[in-house]
Amino acid sequence: MSRQTASPRYSAQAELLGGLARVLAAPRRQATEPLDGLPPGELAADLSAGVGLYVHVPFCERLCRFCPYNRRLLESGLLGRYSAALRREIDLLAPAIRAARPGSLYIGGGTPTVVPELIEELASRARGLGLSSEIGVEVHPLHATPSMLARLRRAGVTYVSVGVQSFDDSVLRYLGRSHDAREGRRGLEAALAEGFGCVDADLVFDVVRFGPEGVVRDAEETFRLGVDQLSVYPMMRFGYTPVGRHKVHDERREKAALRRIERAGRNLSGYVRSSVWTFNRDPARRYTSITREHYVGMGPSGSSFLGRLFTVNTFDVETYARLLDSERLPVTVRARLSRPAAMAYYLFWRFYEGRADRGRFASLFGRRLERAFPGLFGLMRLLGLLARQGDAYLLTERGFEMFHTVERWVTYRFIEPLWAACRASPVPGPLRL
Repeated sequence: MSRQTASPRYSAQAELLGGLARVLAAPRRQATEPLDGLPPGELAADLSAGVGLYVHVPFCERLCRFCPYNRRLLESGLLGRYSAALRREIDLLAPAIRAARPGSLYIGGGTPTVVPELIEELASRARGLGLSSEIGVEVHPLHATPSMLARLRRAGVTYVSVGVQSFDDSVLRYLGRSHDAREGRRGLEAALAEGFGCVDADLVFDVVRFGPEGVVRDAEETFRLGVDQLSVYPMMRFGYTPVGRHKVHDERREKAALRRIERAGRNLSGYVRSSVWTFNRDPARRYTSITREHYVGMGPSGSSFLGRLFTVNTFDVETYARLLDSERLPVTVRARLSRPAAMAYYLFWRFYEGRADRGRFASLFGRRLERAFPGLFGLMRLLGLLARQGDAYLLTERGFEMFHTVERWVTYRFIEPLWAACRASPVPGPLRL
């Protein structure tokens, strides 16, 4: 909880939740294998039906102070090198992707809309590979003009996520955004007017610096505008970002703000919580790339999870292009997960979206959830964190608050060290995850 004094009740709860996080994480402690590229067949062999596709575009016109993702300033020469290499990566994987009939394509960054012609090309390639479901793209508010949005629609983009981040100019300045609140609002309204299947609005909040009232107001305004989805993320202070020098958080106020947002959405327009940090009008239409059961990531820093195989592409654009020049996939981190690790990874993301289906788990792993994690589900139900509904376990409001803590713990324990190592070296050494 950082520098604030915790009550005995909160301390006991935090200790319990930390223990739960360690139970879920323990099977995943294994070394990754450093690689200098991977033959295409080694990844293609693991693709399964309906695999999700993700393409990372690592270029921005301006670098935000809080963003932990792999990004760099736009350079025309490097963009050309990246684009040619990305085409080769898609070509190498195309036969396996086509055979698997992909379930979705998401394009993120970075700022994908700095290169709309690439989005058009990717959408066309995905349809040619058999994609019949959604194509989602992250859109910068300054790029969310009627002409740009119409161009995306014509290309086949069906879902967009507009990175408004806040409707408070002081927050936007702190985050290092290149737009103001008025421009963010205008971009979001333009996206809603274009008629996409799902329009998501992203908000970021920092209760330590700005308090909770601002993000609650922002969320209420977003609900009133009629977005299909609101994603509202607490500040994560990655150590390699300008805001990450001190990991100061106040989870009690974060959770209180999210409770108020959830109730406001429900009362205003019937929004429901569809994951730890997202709220939807229709849960069947969700902008989400990270909760796919299996996915293939392309582009620098693209990661893939294929049941028992987890890989990460090099973060470095030049190394990415060099490996693809040699007809090798740009994978530089690989982990073959043990069965317990794969089950824990799967369960982590099911808890993130608030629902764990017993039948689906058994079909994937050949074991009942309760036997795979002895005592966990009984304990969570006893504590009021889970409820049983048919053949599924659903997180309660209290359960979502628990997972808010677990998600941050996992972010700082696993995601940040992995990304920091990949940023520091084009081919990082073995990592203990």
